[in-house]
Amino acid sequence: MRVRMVPHCSLVFLLVSATASAQQLGNWSSPMNLGPTVNSPYNDQHATLSKDGLELVFSSDRPGGLGEFDLWVSTRACGLASCTWGEPANLGPIVNSAYRELAPNLSTDGHWLLFHSKRPGGCEGDAAPGADLYASHRRDQSDPLGWEPPVNLGCTINTPADDAGPNLFEDDGGTFFLYFTRCNASVAPDYAPCSDAQQDRFDIFVSTCSGDLGDCIRLQLWSAAELVPELSTPLRDTRTAIRRRDGLEMIVSTNRAGGIGSSDLWSFTRPSTEDPWMDAEDLGVFVNSSAFDGSPALSWDGQTLIFHSLRPGGSGNADLYMSTRTKGP
Repeated sequence: MRVRMVPHCSLVFLLVSATASAQQLGNWSSPMNLGPTVNSPYNDQHATLSKDGLELVFSSDRPGGLGEFDLWVSTRACGLASCTWGEPANLGPIVNSAYRELAPNLSTDGHWLLFHSKRPGGCEGDAAPGADLYASHRRDQSDPLGWEPPVNLGCTINTPADDAGPNLFEDDGGTFFLYFTRCNASVAPDYAPCSDAQQDRFDIFVSTCSGDLGDCIRLQLWSAAELVPELSTPLRDTRTAIRRRDGLEMIVSTNRAGGIGSSDLWSFTRPSTEDPWMDAEDLGVFVNSSAFDGSPALSWDGQTLIFHSLRPGGSGNADLYMSTRTKGP
């Protein structure tokens, strides 16, 4: 298996892919709380949505888990916004640990679940574990609890720093791009995990691998990650969500200047997957609030956005919300 390195500079970020045509989409609807079946009085956040829209995996520190945060799954009978989500189930001890599991991300085919964990045994060592990127496989993508033991993505992509929030995209040429956030080495040269007082160190990085996704994960074939300067600022840039149908839109959770609250969701677009990200735009008051809004997740077609918010009117802490948009301007 050959790993293709992607050169990067401040002006051009070359992504080897066939040019995709832009999809015209309307404005986002006012966010709707996913309700008391999914949300709890605890922190419910960092969701991912399956391609068919029937499965929602998210992180929560609600009772009944194994650690500080666990991964949970909720399912529904249809992909329409009117279809209600079922009672969440914990993914169990095969996936979760006594430590923190956060930011799940389902592959498009539904066979892989990527996430980050602070469990010991990663690339930062056991003395003061930070976060590493992991992936779990299932044979049957319709089995919400059929996950196998997680695999560490390896110490080429993972570092002794916090590596978190994976976001996977495959281009038309068969190259996988794994976007994630890292405690930036240019600010933290010792690669120490970020403390709560050092959250502005997080920037957006990307790693690549060509070929079969299972080989990329199991054989740890990911390239060394490179900073994505168009998506990063001196402030806190963390969770990303890409529109996987064409790869032409990215939504980033950031506290950069020009936002409404302590963290906002911003949209970036590009003319083709060979172009750098551009046209940064705050999603505005119709989606963001004066409170913390973060951890975006986009549906495959880009018409559904799920994120978590600390805005008033929720269940008590972070709640999951959904906004939708239709095709057309």
